[in-house]
Amino acid sequence: MLAGLGCALKPRYLLGLAAIELAGWLHRGFRIRIAPVIAFLAAVLYVISILVLEPAFIQRAVPLAVTLYGGTDTGLWQLVQESWLLLLGLGTAALLTLCTPRGTPASGIMLVLTAFAAAATIAMFLDGKNWFYHRIPAMMTVVFALLFWCAEAARQQARPIRWRAALMGLAMVPLALYVQKTSHRLYERVVLAVEPDLSTEVRLEKLIKREKVRSYVAFSEWIGLGFPVLNDTNVTWASRFDSMWALRGELWRARQDGQAPAEWPIRHWVVQDFMEGCPDLVVVDRRGEAMNYPAILSQANPGFAAVWARYRQIGVVDGLQVYRRQGEGCGQQAGLG
Repeated sequence: MLAGLGCALKPRYLLGLAAIELAGWLHRGFRIRIAPVIAFLAAVLYVISILVLEPAFIQRAVPLAVTLYGGTDTGLWQLVQESWLLLLGLGTAALLTLCTPRGTPASGIMLVLTAFAAAATIAMFLDGKNWFYHRIPAMMTVVFALLFWCAEAARQQARPIRWRAALMGLAMVPLALYVQKTSHRLYERVVLAVEPDLSTEVRLEKLIKREKVRSYVAFSEWIGLGFPVLNDTNVTWASRFDSMWALRGELWRARQDGQAPAEWPIRHWVVQDFMEGCPDLVVVDRRGEAMNYPAILSQANPGFAAVWARYRQIGVVDGLQVYRRQGEGCGQQAGLG
């Protein structure tokens, strides 16, 4: 049931369940198991309950999500380039599966692991996002498959494996590369655990407390600037969005269709929230390829430009520009236009 609910939330991972069952049929013959049947029924029941109880989710939330996610689409070739380590590991796992003596428990486990990893990789490419955590299901399974094969080959309790030493050396290549690639991310986590005061979020929290602001908003796609910063400072967040990620989606849809979706005027909503919330402090993310948020919002509503003129930059935190409102109030309200 949990697997079915998970697939209902992420439907493409039904490919993973199907791949596991297909691998089982190839290994031991056709057999209907109760577990995947229950998983499938749970997913179907979830969908039916949405259609009956919350049809607005299909009618409004899904189209809005498609619009917002579209702005982060990544081309196939770029995804291939970013996923080269996963593809190398998957190819190695597939080769090792073919080299494992058939009919053994090890061959069945390798077949199931490799099949799921392949399905999860396909799901990742179908999502079309260059987000590292979309590769985690496939990468974890690939690593498990390689480690399992090396352990079984070292024990060699089954029939002897041809070219065992060479294949073990081949399996260690993607494993070593994966350790090397992930060590940097783990190192950053360790540094933050040992020296948390060095993080951008903590430094920003200190600035907010020092300035004694009551309301705050960040023009950035980085969710961390909203949460946990908001939780730790107890200030008011002057937006209905937890980041400006939705704004990128609206701009993408406008480029695709030639005009912004009238039903979801994200830019006008952002301006409206800003004018009504009138934040004391604003963080603008202009690092890398970040958008020029003030310019975009000023084009959407001239009233924003008039209010934004009252903000002055008071500092920079790790490349983030920090602005403080001068004087009381914002002076006027923004219309939806």
